[in-house]
Amino acid sequence: MPTAALVAGWAIRTSLGRPLDSPLQVESAKAIRTVIAVTTLYCVALHLLMLAGLSGLSVPRSFLPRIGFALFGLFIIGIGNVLPRVRPNMAIGISTPALLADRVAWAQVHRLAGRLMVILGTLSVGVGLILSTSHIPIVVSVAAVAAALLTFGAYRRWTHG
Repeated sequence: MPTAALVAGWAIRTSLGRPLDSPLQVESAKAIRTVIAVTTLYCVALHLLMLAGLSGLSVPRSFLPRIGFALFGLFIIGIGNVLPRVRPNMAIGISTPALLADRVAWAQVHRLAGRLMVILGTLSVGVGLILSTSHIPIVVSVAAVAAALLTFGAYRRWTHG
């Protein structure tokens, strides 16, 4: 898993390897590197969590899924915080022809998506640590669908007027 994250990060980094000639492009490149780092750290943490579960340590079984959802929430918060700084590209973000052609629409949609991801991540951390393991997937799924619908609505608004 950590190896897959490193390979994916390398592939994204090399696919974006064009010269940076403006401060916005430099800021976007920093944000993309942050996304790659957060993704790699999440994969490593999830891998360590799985190894802890398989190691036979005396960890309560209900504890591991809770930590998994909390890690997922932290991952989503990390991505949501940097998503608004990413400029139009084919690797990270919602890369449709309409958004790639319109920088204003890209910025508006990704600003909203980033905020929604932070809210979803915070919710995931909270319910992961508080609710019973049977209720966690339901709450997070409903919140994720709501966030996706709101993002789609913003996409339609900014690309179709």
